[in-house]
Amino acid sequence: MRIVFLLCLLIGSVLAAERSLRVIELKSSLAAPVLEVIRPHLPASAGASAVDNKLLLNISEDEWQRIKPIIEKLDQAPESLMVYVRIFRGQAAQQRRLQWRVAADSERGVDADLQGHYSSNQSRDLKQQQVRALAGQPAFIQVGEEIPYLTFHANRYGGVTVGTEFKNTGTGFYVLPRLIGDQVTAVINPEQVLPRGDGRYQTAVLQTDVRGALGQWLLIGGAQSDSDHRGKSYSTARDNWLVELKVEKSR
Repeated sequence: MRIVFLLCLLIGSVLAAERSLRVIELKSSLAAPVLEVIRPHLPASAGASAVDNKLLLNISEDEWQRIKPIIEKLDQAPESLMVYVRIFRGQAAQQRRLQWRVAADSERGVDADLQGHYSSNQSRDLKQQQVRALAGQPAFIQVGEEIPYLTFHANRYGGVTVGTEFKNTGTGFYVLPRLIGDQVTAVINPEQVLPRGDGRYQTAVLQTDVRGALGQWLLIGGAQSDSDHRGKSYSTARDNWLVELKVEKSR
C-alpha cells in the first residue's frame, strides 16, 4: 500500500516530459542509506523515495546514467571490518585526556600528538579488545567487567549446591560502522547502565557518532564511577576513564 502511494505521488509530480519513473531493486543494501548518498547528485525537481531495498526515482535518462555508477558502487556486499576498542583508566586516562586536549589546540594534527607510550604501571590501566563486524550492521562492545557471584541451589536430597556465576557489572555500547571511501562513520548507541550493587554507580557519556579515517583512533567518550559512602552523596569519589575506537578493513 505504501509503495502504491509513493508511486502515485511520484507520477503526479513529473515536471519534465523526458523524466520517467524507475524502480531500482538493490541486491545487497537497504535503499534509505543509498538514497542519502545519491540525493545530492539529483536535481531538486527530481523525485526520489526509498522503500525497503527499492529506490523509486523519477529521473531522465541522462540523470540515470550519472547516478547509476554511484548506486552500483554502494550496492555491494557489506565489507568485513575489525573494530578495536581501548579503555584508559586511572593515570593512563588522565594522560590520554591531556593528549587529546593538546591535539585539539595544536596545528600539528591529531596523529602527531596522540602517539603515547605507557609505563608498566599505566599499562595496567589500559584495556584493549576487538570485535569483528560488517559495514552497515551493528556490533556490541562490552566496556564493563564481569565479577563472580556465589550461587546456591537446593538439590533433591535436601542439601545445597554452591556454584559460581559471572555477571556483568559494567556497561557497553552498540557501534554501527559505515564506510565511504577511506572514511568511516561510527554511530554510537550506549546501553542502559545499571547500579553495581556495592554502592558504586557507572554513568556512560558517549557521543552520537564519530567520523574519521580508517585505521585512526577516534575518541568516542568516557565514563565515571561514583561511590556513595554515606548513602546520600554521589561525589565523594570518582574514577574517570576514557574510550577510543578504531575501524579497519578485515584481512
